[in-house]
Amino acid sequence: MLSKKDRSSLAGEFYTLAELYKRGYNAFITLGKAKQIDIIVRSGNKSLAVEVKCRISNAQFLPKPVSESDINKIWCFVDLYSKKFPENPPKFYLISANDLRKINEERRKKLEERKRETNREYSEFDLQDVKISDLKLFHDNWGLIKAKLDDVSAT
Repeated sequence: MLSKKDRSSLAGEFYTLAELYKRGYNAFITLGKAKQIDIIVRSGNKSLAVEVKCRISNAQFLPKPVSESDINKIWCFVDLYSKKFPENPPKFYLISANDLRKINEERRKKLEERKRETNREYSEFDLQDVKISDLKLFHDNWGLIKAKLDDVSAT
């Protein structure tokens, strides 16, 4: 039996895959427990890695920090949390590595300020926390895929 977290992850990946096909992209889902890439989008001889994060509750997204090897990857945050789900469609937020880093850096600055004010330590999870309000500018940002594919060297 899959855990709620695993079901949420798979649901987000398959919703994203379906949306990519609906928009005319050639995409492939990767399977496994400890994978580095969730979906690969291909266009001619170019490919793009997509990391999918999904929520089915009011919890925040917790992506791993962006590393140097992630710089050409994009993240697709899928929001399935809705009182009327599945009648309401999922919401997609697509963001580049650089923009996700900016969100994380802004969070780090705010937590450092709070730490000075309250003398409280914060965990790495607090730093990774990505809220829907952080992602509003990236709602349905599907043009990012084409832009990144146009920007990627042939693979």
